[in-house]
Amino acid sequence: MCVKYGFVAGTLLSVNLLSCLAVDPPLPQKLEKPVLNFSGMAAVGDPIEGYHEAVHLSWMFTRTENTPVHSYSLLRKFPADSFFDVFLGSQQIPADTTHFYDKLARHPFPVKGFDSISYRLCAVDTFGRTGDTSDECTVVLAPQPQFVNYTTANGCLQWESWIRGGIFSWCTVWHETGRREWTSQRQDAFPQTDQPGRFSACFPDSLQPPFPGRWYYALFVRANDTYSLKIGTIDVE
Repeated sequence: MCVKYGFVAGTLLSVNLLSCLAVDPPLPQKLEKPVLNFSGMAAVGDPIEGYHEAVHLSWMFTRTENTPVHSYSLLRKFPADSFFDVFLGSQQIPADTTHFYDKLARHPFPVKGFDSISYRLCAVDTFGRTGDTSDECTVVLAPQPQFVNYTTANGCLQWESWIRGGIFSWCTVWHETGRREWTSQRQDAFPQTDQPGRFSACFPDSLQPPFPGRWYYALFVRANDTYSLKIGTIDVE
């Protein structure tokens, strides 16, 4: 309270000057927690830096006019970690972004068995306050498929996977120029205990013979909620 004193006709008066008060405006309400989802495995990059296997994450967020979002922060935890932590490129994700590709170049797929990566996401408002953190989103990874062969005569790729149980797989191939791309149909396999699941896919007639140059391939494999991906190259003369 700011009080000013003065004399009027010999009497001491006090007047409250409310304008003297320095009152900060109330802060907007706290940001709600986003809904974080796993959107599948993806091949990201370009011919210059190379392509990498990546986890594709996406999210939904309820916006309010009184609480503008400044950015998002993504947290990650591997099985050997005791807590979630930020990582390269995971902070200050622009407010108008709703997805993120986490490249796995520095985190190899398991040689056998399974591995997992867990994520959480939170929004940050324009005052730098962190909102509620999303529920945990976990991705289970399996050993990468093995590229077996590319047959020049018919333009067919062959690969194998040691993921157990009923599995399905498909491949995507694209030319280094980025002008030609093709994705094969889903293939199902139920391998025996001592045998890998085997798959093959041939370039369609529209791409026969395959255009000369370097082709990239991405071999996708999935078994229930377990995922794997292998990226490689084929040089066609």
